[in-house]
Amino acid sequence: MANAFVQSIDSMSIPLGHLQKYTSSNSFAEFYSSTFPIFALSPEVSKTDLLQVAGKANEQAQQELGFSCAELADMGLAAGIPDHWELRKQSPPEAVRWYHDAFDCDGDSENDEPQWYPLGFIGVLGLDWRERGVVLVYLDTQQGQTREEEITVNAYRLHAGQIGPTIVSLRQGDDDYENVKKASVID
Repeated sequence: MANAFVQSIDSMSIPLGHLQKYTSSNSFAEFYSSTFPIFALSPEVSKTDLLQVAGKANEQAQQELGFSCAELADMGLAAGIPDHWELRKQSPPEAVRWYHDAFDCDGDSENDEPQWYPLGFIGVLGLDWRERGVVLVYLDTQQGQTREEEITVNAYRLHAGQIGPTIVSLRQGDDDYENVKKASVID
């Protein structure tokens, strides 16, 4: 199921559109306090299951950064569950388009960064996520792109033991998608 989801969206093209405001003049966009949203992509996945994934990701992120729980919370949790957390009734391309077009990344943020990480999300396809991993969906923007230009949707199965370090690297701009993928992909 995860492989089919990934195959149906990996290398899909969508217009940059409103994401242009999030692209940085730096080579890697930085969203230090933006939380990676986690969505259910299957009917069997509940909000409780997503909270377990988010808890594990935040625990891993805390260890990766050498932070206490309070320090991570002050900075911004690495992973969280948005109010609209169910994408399970949509096809994979529809889920990506909804995230791109309708998801409010700015949310309740009171600083210059969006509340939710604007260039990707984590999807959970089954209760066996600890063994089979989760799906990382990443919108690959390039510096200097215009709103009309196409961006590529990248996706892969992310090892459950690497969720926290992966989203920390992406949201802080420590590394690019390809290097992060090499370190955390499930073949």
